[in-house]
Amino acid sequence: YQVIVSSSPEKLKANEGDLWDSGKIESDEQLGIRYAGKDLTPRQFCFWKVKTWDAKGKASDWSNPSMWSMGLLAPRDPKKTGCIEEWGGANWITIEKEHSNPTSGKWITIERNDDKPSRPVFKKTIELPPNVFTLAHVVDSKSTHKWGPKIWINGRDPNNYKRCRGLYGGKNKIGVFYAGGGTPEPADKQGMWFSMVFLLSTGELLTISSDETWQGYREPAKKHGVPEPPKDKWKSAKVLSDAPTKPWGDKHSSGKIAEWFKYRTYPAMLMRKQFKADGEIKRATMYATGLGLYEMHINGKRVGDSQLTPECTRYEKRVQYQVMDVTSYLQKGDNVIGGMLSDGWHGNYFSGLEKVSWRKYKGRRGLRVLLELEMADGSKQTVITDESWKGTDKGPVRAADLYHGEFYDARMEIPGWATAKFKDKDWKPAKKTEFKDARFVAQRQQPMRITREIKPVELTEPEPGVYVFDMGQNMVGWCRMKIRAPKDSVITLQHAERKRTDEKGGLASAHEYGPLVTTLYCANLRRAWQRNCYVAKGRGEEIYEPRFTYQGFRYVEVRGLPEKPDINDLVGRVLHSDAPVIGKAETSNELLNKVLSMTFWSQIGNMHSIMTDCPQRTERMGWAGDIQVFSQMSMFNMDMAAFYHKYMADMRDAQHKDGLYPPFIPAEPKHRGKPGWADAGVIVPYRCWVNYADKPLLEEHYDSAKRFVDFVHKRNPNLLWVKDGGGYGDWLNGDKLAGLKDWPRGGAEIDKNIMATAYFAYSSECLSKMASAMGKEEDVKKYAELSKNIKAAFNKAYVKEDGKINGDTQAAYALALRFNILPEALRAKGMEHLLAGIKKYNGHLSTGMQTTHRALLELSRNGKHEEACRIMNLREIPSLGYTIDNGATTMWERWDGYVKGRGYQNAGMNSFNHFWLGSVSEWIWRKVIGLNPDPEKPGYKHFTVSPMPCPEHGLTSAKATYDSVRGPIAIDWKIVANQFVMDVTVPVNSTATVYLPGEKKGKEVASGKHSFKKDWK
Repeated sequence: YQVIVSSSPEKLKANEGDLWDSGKIESDEQLGIRYAGKDLTPRQFCFWKVKTWDAKGKASDWSNPSMWSMGLLAPRDPKKTGCIEEWGGANWITIEKEHSNPTSGKWITIERNDDKPSRPVFKKTIELPPNVFTLAHVVDSKSTHKWGPKIWINGRDPNNYKRCRGLYGGKNKIGVFYAGGGTPEPADKQGMWFSMVFLLSTGELLTISSDETWQGYREPAKKHGVPEPPKDKWKSAKVLSDAPTKPWGDKHSSGKIAEWFKYRTYPAMLMRKQFKADGEIKRATMYATGLGLYEMHINGKRVGDSQLTPECTRYEKRVQYQVMDVTSYLQKGDNVIGGMLSDGWHGNYFSGLEKVSWRKYKGRRGLRVLLELEMADGSKQTVITDESWKGTDKGPVRAADLYHGEFYDARMEIPGWATAKFKDKDWKPAKKTEFKDARFVAQRQQPMRITREIKPVELTEPEPGVYVFDMGQNMVGWCRMKIRAPKDSVITLQHAERKRTDEKGGLASAHEYGPLVTTLYCANLRRAWQRNCYVAKGRGEEIYEPRFTYQGFRYVEVRGLPEKPDINDLVGRVLHSDAPVIGKAETSNELLNKVLSMTFWSQIGNMHSIMTDCPQRTERMGWAGDIQVFSQMSMFNMDMAAFYHKYMADMRDAQHKDGLYPPFIPAEPKHRGKPGWADAGVIVPYRCWVNYADKPLLEEHYDSAKRFVDFVHKRNPNLLWVKDGGGYGDWLNGDKLAGLKDWPRGGAEIDKNIMATAYFAYSSECLSKMASAMGKEEDVKKYAELSKNIKAAFNKAYVKEDGKINGDTQAAYALALRFNILPEALRAKGMEHLLAGIKKYNGHLSTGMQTTHRALLELSRNGKHEEACRIMNLREIPSLGYTIDNGATTMWERWDGYVKGRGYQNAGMNSFNHFWLGSVSEWIWRKVIGLNPDPEKPGYKHFTVSPMPCPEHGLTSAKATYDSVRGPIAIDWKIVANQFVMDVTVPVNSTATVYLPGEKKGKEVASGKHSFKKDWK
């Protein structure tokens, strides 16, 4: 091959490689070829092309031109962390927020009629317009008595956010009483002060405080507890004092409300800058990032199609910036650049970073932009964020939250705000802000985009004026809706995965819906609303589509419309990190095809800059154990190379000083990883090496992975991972199933030390192979020997002479077989015990997250393929067939998320879009289709094809295409007229070994299309 790199398109066209000309290189390598030319500078553009020679010396034409640009930072200056010089002088900017403190209220009591022990009780009814509800609230209270006041809103404690969401459309009842029992104290010694502030879905604030408008009575009480209010005896509260005057003023307010106002959700900011381009523009490049979610506009047009930028990182470690070619948006003369900025992962209730995010980031939104114009005459012009920008928070996005939704007031839209004709005299001047911790990195992974649309399959009206759209597919993203409603109408879109059911089945926790008024199953959302709110401007047909949130759902419940919508008024917009889809597979078994589809939808449904566990509830965290088991399957579906580069950087950011990885990313320092979860820091990059021959990832990550294995070894010198182990075990195994008849109670959970030690052995082995790729021969030997010794220690401690592993669980045999821990002499025995375990569970697997797909793979590898196929075709619970028959279109978190007659599982953890169980599709790709990458020749330099038909369970054909890093692979086999026939396509510069069913000796083939036949009986 020969590569030339030029500083301009003109020089490239003339074959002038003024930056680098490799010359003709004699090599068959085509991956990871490093630039070896002149030093490059920040923001420099480079143009390149390549030509190749085949085995016969025939040269190709030059490839089409391509290009890359350098980032903001000097690549060989690691000390630079994002100073303004690197940004061309651009600063973080924001606008001043109005930190009003609406704390009010008076000290009140209820007059006594006698001296008997009693306590004051107050009530008030607050009515909100239909479909208006509370986004967030804060409550503060004081009393002159040690017990203090207790506040109830609609019968629930407002400090318990899981159960009390605040106020709702219609009448709301608020009660306040002494938390303790009654006392004989005089009335003026039983004073109370309280104040409540509610952020409504319209963006307005509502303050309710103690004053004379409250009704009260005295309850004779000798015990603690909730009062039993009478129907009469109510009278107006008596005001003791206007706070904060004495003698009660020194007790007034704990500062809780003021603190809440400092950190609460604020409206999205609009920011703009008008400027003139001094000449004809040849090329314009924008570098932008935000603390919060942002999108850019130029001359009235939204720039690009990326969503929810700058994406999720630990912001005090890394902030991603995006680079955009904006040449087509600009013009000679007057131009306007604008940005819209809202809360996001930065400053959100993000579970994994709740303390860091909420306390450290909240309220610190900022925008940073460098726009660089290259003029036709060779001159340059820059536009930067500084105090010449102007901004406002009076736009239509009144609040936005990734979990709760977006709250949009169309009456407050500002037409043309990012155009030169707009007058911004009433906007505030921007001010500089700081975020000194930030280290900037250019985004390398594909951005989140809307990749497809889904039309509803059904529209129903379960209650008058309540309309439910069924999308027919559990999807992730949001909806675009046509709305026809009078001005000031409040329309809500509630999103959920399932409909409500009245089945009880003894699982009371499954029916803790909280106070949500909905026909949908929202109990499993935890604290997330998943509800968008739109206030109509009343100008004919309006179109609403959110931009600063996302939801996981199949059903959309719409309230507030004056008449029934048309089914075509709403469309689902699917959002995910837009990694290319490179694998497609199909079999003759429709159940397996459905499993493949569910796996794909669960994958894209959880790819939102990190691989989340679920896309709907207040979690959505990058759990490492899930991605560890799913990593290979994810790479069969999509090109995950760039995505995993970012994921592993996130893992390194959260790695502890002692070497231990966290259980999820991003994470706080307090979160320490567990076996099977922390091991993702080794296993996932190893899988990337096998699939992509991605040496740059190993160069970035190897030392980190080594620190982790060394940490486990240091803590466990006897080679049994016991210290700093334990953890989650085989998560959601058969012991977690509830309310099933004839299902063994106990016996499925693997001993956590056994699981930990198995992973210790496997991670050490993976590290040895990574060391080999890096040419680190001493480490190759060291960690191969370590893995060997761990396996020996495992067998000595946990395996009996008959091959039985302590605890006798299916999970233990699946791991010991898959990780090649059992000695050869005991492998057959181990398989016998696994089969016996399956029989014990009535022919079902009792495995969980870490072992289900591995059990299937080992059944097929060890001569029990028909048994694996039988299990995959089961329809009784627990099985994938059961979930499909009960409405699944994505993978469930639990085997028994829903059971007929019993209803839903525990609502606290019951997602219906969880990708971990999609790891079983790896078995379909490896065993049914037969595609297996070769770890010894990574990046599909060599691979094996070894399909395994099973006509007994409907597997008489299968086909797949896979666009590997070296080119397209295709496998197409079928059984026709007692013949097994197969076509295999091998990419250029690759080889394959093809094993026909039942044959132990493979056929070596080179690039090209090959056909095979074999008699089948």
